[in-house]
Amino acid sequence: MRTRDIRQILALASVALLAVAACGSGTTSTGGDWPQFHSAPNLQGHNTQEMILSPATVPHIGVMWFGMTAGPINSSPVVAGGSVYVGTAFGRLLAYPVGCATNGGLCQPTWKGATNGAAIYSAPAVENGVAYIGGGGSDGILYAYPVGCATGGGLCQPLWTGQTGNSIFSSPTVSGGVVYVGTYGGLYAYAVGGCGSGNTLCSPIWKAPATGTIHDTPAVANGVVYVGSYNGMLSAYAVGCSSGGGTCSPIWTATADAGFNTDSSPAVADGVVYVGGPGDLYAYAVGCSSGGGTCSPLWTASVGGVPVNSSPAVADGVVYVGANDGQLFAYAVGCSSGGGTCTPIWKASLGGYPADSSPAVANGVVYIASETRLFAFAVGCATSGGTCSPIWTFPLAGSGYWSSPAVSNGVLYIGSNDGRLYAFGLNPAPTPLPGLTASPATSLAPTSSPTPSPSIAPSGSPSVTPTPTVKPTPTASPAAEATPTARPTPTPSAKPSPTPTATPSPTVAPTPSPSPLPTKGPAVSPSPSP
Repeated sequence: MRTRDIRQILALASVALLAVAACGSGTTSTGGDWPQFHSAPNLQGHNTQEMILSPATVPHIGVMWFGMTAGPINSSPVVAGGSVYVGTAFGRLLAYPVGCATNGGLCQPTWKGATNGAAIYSAPAVENGVAYIGGGGSDGILYAYPVGCATGGGLCQPLWTGQTGNSIFSSPTVSGGVVYVGTYGGLYAYAVGGCGSGNTLCSPIWKAPATGTIHDTPAVANGVVYVGSYNGMLSAYAVGCSSGGGTCSPIWTATADAGFNTDSSPAVADGVVYVGGPGDLYAYAVGCSSGGGTCSPLWTASVGGVPVNSSPAVADGVVYVGANDGQLFAYAVGCSSGGGTCTPIWKASLGGYPADSSPAVANGVVYIASETRLFAFAVGCATSGGTCSPIWTFPLAGSGYWSSPAVSNGVLYIGSNDGRLYAFGLNPAPTPLPGLTASPATSLAPTSSPTPSPSIAPSGSPSVTPTPTVKPTPTASPAAEATPTARPTPTPSAKPSPTPTATPSPTVAPTPSPSPLPTKGPAVSPSPSP
């Protein structure tokens, strides 16, 4: 038996054991969880405990299961205690069991969290049995739900809420008993359990006004909170800078380019803060100033002269970031100093489409989505600025991807604009969904006529296009290379400003009924979860 075959068998056995354990407990946390955006409060986007998915096994992964929602998923999934959590376009927090199906099966959520009904861009954060998420709409409510609050897809009401009064695109970060979230009006800090239960309306411990709207997620490391605003400003605050709802001033600030909008969230590693800006990746020393002073970068790195909405990931001495020119870049963390300029270790094409999604790194593999595909690259795929090819890709429906991948216990998760939450892993017999064929390795460029997934209607109520019955034993085939036709240079994309849709109390959104979706075995009619 070949070494590769033995490795695959061992990996499959590990996946099966993890699925059994997750289904049996439902709430027991495992070491390889990804419980908030970019995995941890420092937002490094690196799962150091992943042991199953690797450069050797990733080319063989397929769709293990998917959950069908009622609209595009702009929220990024998180994994904690045997469940996967994600926000939806119809204002719901959904919780799925991690091992709910294999071979492309359809899963239903265990429970749903009710919000004001507006589209959610925030990723959840799960800590100590509570799931937090920022609601959509202009009322800017932070919601806190008890995990396992219902079964059979039941609807839960929050333990408590925090009303900021400003729109939330930011994902909450939980650290040291405090939940931090950015809004259009500034940064807010709430005690995780200091305001009771029973849907109590909580007030913040402290807040910090922003010079611009905040889209990115706060990073917390060594007693300091770092957050960027939509005008190119990065600010650092002490975690205990005030109390009783007081207002904080920053320890220091740094301006990449005043008035230039990006969505990149900072990542903190080994005394350095990394953040994307208008055409560059910036690195700042964590203690670069005090007393509200202004910092200059340790180094910068050009990423094609276009905005960086992707949030950097840091792993094993390398910083990875996507850019709006449709490339993924990898830089050495100590590539320069004194304000110098860095060149990449390697770069890779994402098919020529902007990358609003943020990279995730685990066990020697970097994952990132562009507007049309999910990619996987080996971390050491090239040197000296060389160009890498992916070891695996998967087509995604729609455009403008803001959902970022999460890697946990041998499974890769991401939300899609076709309304699906995807879970990829080592199936006993990998079965790509109809029209969505995984490719083990390809040099990818925009194709002239990509095979679409079920389309999403402009109104927000998707219509899933019926496809032929799945063949009994489909096999993954390499994606065909295509020479791209002339296309305009991608322009910087920005998240849409939310439409004020504040609702005094949580409401139940209507449930659209998409057409049946063929899956392996008997036909299944997906019931979208709003």
